[in-house]
Amino acid sequence: GWVPRARPPLPKGMRPYNPTTHVLLDNAAFNALVDDLDRTQAETAAARATAARAEARIRDEVAVELADRLAAAEQAFAQRLDDAMDAAEERARRRAFIEARLEQSEAIAEERITTSAQVAEVKAALDYVKDENASLEEALDKARSEATADRAELEKVKAAADAAAATAASRIAELEDQLRRAEAIAAAATSNGHRVRAGMPARDVDAAFAAQDFPDFAADDVGDL
Repeated sequence: GWVPRARPPLPKGMRPYNPTTHVLLDNAAFNALVDDLDRTQAETAAARATAARAEARIRDEVAVELADRLAAAEQAFAQRLDDAMDAAEERARRRAFIEARLEQSEAIAEERITTSAQVAEVKAALDYVKDENASLEEALDKARSEATADRAELEKVKAAADAAAATAASRIAELEDQLRRAEAIAAAATSNGHRVRAGMPARDVDAAFAAQDFPDFAADDVGDL
């Protein structure tokens, strides 16, 4: 026939399971469990506060750095553009002066050219104007190249800013994940705290909380208490 399973004797100071009151632990063990739960909640709150401070600090540092770099890049770009424009205006003034002299020389040539020497002088003036025009075109090309390089540098700075923002977002996500895990551990400890035995070493309790090893309570486990 069926024979009830023998239960081991309860440790000294422990009371048997009472189905009416569901009292599992004595006062000392219950107080120890409450202290453990309070400590877990305090650690969770501290982790949340630390994460919030880290997030704020990261955002402030990234914002300041990006603002400084963008301001410096824009200032350098504006300075180079101003220099290029000044050089282009100077070249344009020289070109206008040379063209005016050329027109004057052409008018004089049309009226007074009588010898081959005068013709050669006019040709030399024309060659000089052509050389100045070529020099002016080269200066304009150089100014365009510098402007293009400045735009590329500004794009690099913006790309670096985007990368720093992505890094900050990744760090924030990691901190949020740590917060979620801490809250999950605290919730598991609160809902399944009866699995913590009186007299259990602190390292075992911490290990149990970290692994979230809290199976449902069974009546057969009363002897373990």
